[in-house]
Amino acid sequence: PITMNSKTLFVEIPKTRHAFVNTDLLPVRTRSGREMFVDVPYGGTVHVFDRHGFAAAVPPPSDVAKEGAYCYGLATEPGCVWFSFHAPGPLSPMTAPLALLDIETRQWMKVLPTFIQGLTIGSAITADGFFCMGNTRGHLLIYNTRAERMALFETPLEPGSTRLSAAAAPDDCLVVLTAKNVAAFHRIDPRTGQKERFQPA
Repeated sequence: PITMNSKTLFVEIPKTRHAFVNTDLLPVRTRSGREMFVDVPYGGTVHVFDRHGFAAAVPPPSDVAKEGAYCYGLATEPGCVWFSFHAPGPLSPMTAPLALLDIETRQWMKVLPTFIQGLTIGSAITADGFFCMGNTRGHLLIYNTRAERMALFETPLEPGSTRLSAAAAPDDCLVVLTAKNVAAFHRIDPRTGQKERFQPA
């Protein structure tokens, strides 16, 4: 039960029982109009379900590391989600690849190589398809999913930072928060590469 404003609401518990999960649920509307949710537990399998319970488990694409995809967001393509997979180990053409999943068909539509390494976190996608992601080393990658090419790569964005969070701003720029000893905000235009840094007082 959930108590709000002195009223108790009873919420149906979905039938699904996932493995270890520490990522947010992502609501997605399929092309046919059905509201679904997406989550990725440890291991990289994408779970797609509705508010009533489990619907499907989608294994990661073949030749993609199976550790997980903790960095994902709504694509500009209707009913699709972009994922950045965690790919540890030596640098390779398939390090932390991006993959596009059609939620309705549960088919991987594209798998694109990138060269950001490690656990990717802190994702955001602009309305015109710039996918921003960071890693636990403080590196930042912005990928143009429409043109299928890298738009910006910073190593690292903020010296000494090991954590990145990102959000798409109303003007379709990206706001990135870096944190370690001090927190700083970075406003980035992914089309021009222009960056501004702001530090809270």
